[in-house]
Amino acid sequence: MQINNGLVYLIALPLAGAVILLLAGRRADKWGHIFATLMSASSFAVGLLQLSQMLARPAEERAVEQKLFEWISVGSFQVDAGLLLDQLSICFVLLITGVGTLIHVYSISYMSHDKDRRRFFAYLNLFIASMLLLVLGNSFLNLYVGWEA
Repeated sequence: MQINNGLVYLIALPLAGAVILLLAGRRADKWGHIFATLMSASSFAVGLLQLSQMLARPAEERAVEQKLFEWISVGSFQVDAGLLLDQLSICFVLLITGVGTLIHVYSISYMSHDKDRRRFFAYLNLFIASMLLLVLGNSFLNLYVGWEA
């Protein structure tokens, strides 16, 4: 199992998009939908980069892990918050970010009349970040956090 420090960007990009749009408020009404779409597309691009790096490694070394922080430590029991990218999870990463980006693109026109479309796109980015945490979490605790977010 190799260590990769770039996995966090898969989740951080759509999460940052959601946070920025929610904090910007009405100031983001004119550009928020484009920004959210770019954040989702950027996460898809990072997923493609991770796939190309994965395919360049031998089959037994394709799974990569990134430890984010120590979640729980009680005596000898320790649970780390981390991300695990393997052959199955990269399929889901590309599915979530690829289809999510297409939904963003479709929603630009579909939600053009809505006065709160910035909030819609922020929640859509938050959903993508949650789904990515769900498929990339390296423990059941991380999976639960992704499921509840």
